[in-house]
Amino acid sequence: MEPTGAETHLVVQLGGHELTCVLRERVRPQPNETVRLSFRKPAVHFFDPVSANRIQ
Repeated sequence: MEPTGAETHLVVQLGGHELTCVLRERVRPQPNETVRLSFRKPAVHFFDPVSANRIQ
């Protein structure tokens, strides 16, 4: 977790993959705490880990 002012960057493990979530809400999860995430599909962006290109 990294608070950056208006946003919080949260790095999570999901199915063996690492995801970085950018949250507008203020959250304070503890290391190794299980968190529940949901998202609005139009607001999600996925990137290829090798090329760093956005995946449609």
